[in-house]
Amino acid sequence: MKSSVAQIEAYYRAWQRALNQLVKDGLAACLEEDIYLIGPNASQMASQRVKLTICVTLHGNEVAGIAALSQFVDMVAARLVTLPFVVGVTIGNLPAARRGERFLERDLNRSFGSTSFTLQEQRRAKVLQDTLLDRTDFLLDIHQTRLANQTPFTIFPYTAQSLAFAALVCPGQPVVTHWGPSFSKEGLCSDEYVQVQGGQGITVETGQAGFDPTQVSFGFSSMLRAICVLERGEIGSAFGVTELAAVLQATQTQVFSWAQVVEFPEHRDILLKPGLMNFSPVAAGEQLGVLAGEAFYAQQAGAALFPIYPEQNSKTYHKPPREIIRLVKPITIAQLPV
Repeated sequence: MKSSVAQIEAYYRAWQRALNQLVKDGLAACLEEDIYLIGPNASQMASQRVKLTICVTLHGNEVAGIAALSQFVDMVAARLVTLPFVVGVTIGNLPAARRGERFLERDLNRSFGSTSFTLQEQRRAKVLQDTLLDRTDFLLDIHQTRLANQTPFTIFPYTAQSLAFAALVCPGQPVVTHWGPSFSKEGLCSDEYVQVQGGQGITVETGQAGFDPTQVSFGFSSMLRAICVLERGEIGSAFGVTELAAVLQATQTQVFSWAQVVEFPEHRDILLKPGLMNFSPVAAGEQLGVLAGEAFYAQQAGAALFPIYPEQNSKTYHKPPREIIRLVKPITIAQLPV
């Protein structure tokens, strides 16, 4: 814990130094605490649309994004990266990060669109909305998972443009997309909120929470690719199924969606099969665990997503989780909603 806090503070100081230099050079504007616009004419972007917003650490224990974003703004300040347009950048929940917690009072990434502002994360969500998210064209939100991943992946509500953005920013990595009811019953995630406001949003899950150099590098590379994709205008406003199919084929992107959700029972009498991680392959009929003394099984072949072992992760929960595991299945472009 101490080493993680020391790393957070070191990256945060680097973030502050770089942004202070950019503000001094007229290449950044501070909108609110840890919320900035950077790039040409940033100080004149008081109300205009923001082409790209990069968000990290909406969950305080998902810290690799702080390192990646600190590296990114440092390279912009050193003129090693030239921005072709203004980019919004933010560290979402630094107070929770400093305490090693997912959140302090309420999950920030379930607080967007809230009409109540009594809790700290609800107020932070409102600030992020008012300063950046309400006017963001494309959102790149860097996250990490509780357990290890077989591979990095992206996840977000489906739109053709968001799916193309994910495939181009993270080529060759699996995509999990969904439609219909919100991802969480607790509230809107950042990507869904941006889409509701007319923009496009994706979440990148780099791997298990922590300062892993490979994940930091992946997050940083995703930021650079997002800028290149948008600078080249690869995703136009009239982006249809034909264009999407070409992008998915060119990037060799496999698309997944929900197959099964196993809710966490009120009586908590559940044992999940040991050793599952994100994107562990699951066979149809495979036993996933025991619920109230009865075995439960995968309804079809696919992959595990967000498995939870409460006995291993008790410190990350303020209350019992709503789900114990999700399964995802591969889908074709023909199965996506029109």
